Amino acid sequence: NPFFITQVIASLYQNGELWYQANANRWSFELTRLQEISTDASDIIQEKLKQLPASTRKILNVAAFSYSNFALRSLADWISMSEAQLLAELQAAIFSGLIRLILSNNEGKTASEQANIRISFCFV
Repeated sequence: NPFFITQVIASLYQNGELWYQANANRWSFELTRLQEISTDASDIIQEKLKQLPASTRKILNVAAFSYSNFALRSLADWISMSEAQLLAELQAAIFSGLIRLILSNNEGKTASEQANIRISFCFV
C-alpha cells in the first residue's frame, strides 16, 4: 500500500529514526524501531489524528460525512465558519498528509469562471 509506506517513512523521518548521511550518500535508520511499527494503516491514521488540534479533528469529522471529497465553501457553510478560517484550521491536516488539495483544470475557462474556482480536498 503506497499510502502506508509513505506514512511510515514520513513518521520515521519526523521522529529522527530515519536520516540521511550526506558523507556516505545514503539513508540510515533504527532497525529496532522498524520492528515496532504497526502494519495496520488505520493505526497510523489514528496516530496522525491524535496529533491534530481538537478543532481540526472536529472539522474532519464533519467533512467525513461528505465521503472522500469535500469542498471548502460547502464545509465552511456547514460549520458556520469563513473559508479563510476553515483553511487555516485545515493546515495541520494538510501538512500531516491526511487530506490533500484537489486541483481543478482551468483550461478554457473565462477569467470570471476561474475566479470562482471550487477549492476541494480529499481524504488520503
